[in-house]
Amino acid sequence: MLGRSVVARMVRAEALWRRGRWAESLAQLSHLRSLLQSTNNHPVSRAFTSAVLTRLEAGFGHEEACRRYAAETLEASIPLGIHHLTAWAHSGLGLLELGAGHYATAAGHFDKVASLANQIGEPGFLWWHGDAIEAYLACGRTADARDLLARLEDVVVATQRPWARAVADRCAALLATTVEASVAGGPRELRTLDEVDEAPLEHPCDRLTRSLAGLADLDAP
Repeated sequence: MLGRSVVARMVRAEALWRRGRWAESLAQLSHLRSLLQSTNNHPVSRAFTSAVLTRLEAGFGHEEACRRYAAETLEASIPLGIHHLTAWAHSGLGLLELGAGHYATAAGHFDKVASLANQIGEPGFLWWHGDAIEAYLACGRTADARDLLARLEDVVVATQRPWARAVADRCAALLATTVEASVAGGPRELRTLDEVDEAPLEHPCDRLTRSLAGLADLDAP
């Protein structure tokens, strides 16, 4: 029962993260970590929570905490071949580096996510495409950004998910403005989102988040 509760709370925390309710997500995970410490504190169960915490702390810009949770995740996930947790950790590290302006380093992490995505299936539960495309564009890897956008468009066609459509539209706008700046002889860098017309941010309304209402039953004694 505890294992089901761990997954349920992890998914809920991820959904809160997607909706921008980061403080609530952190509270959810902190409660779960306390629960694990008072029970068996299994390293795999901790890895599930640390995977989500890696991206959450990256979003907050807390470098030390982000790297600590990433290391904890990878220590458990790599030996056991839990590819989705390994991808989760690298996506968090990529987001951290992207936010710090270390675009080439961020792109390197997203390269690892892309290779793992082939093993965990697409579309997956991990939203990473938009951050990866932004990192590729920012470090001049336009061809890689275009290729990944084409893969994302395939996800849109296959699933019709609003989040995929929103991310694809946003990244297409970023790609267009980057290419436009390059052709015009300007600096090869991204403009801010305020300068990109009709570039919607990721929308949290996918099948996973719509199903969260039923997860409350898993927390019942």
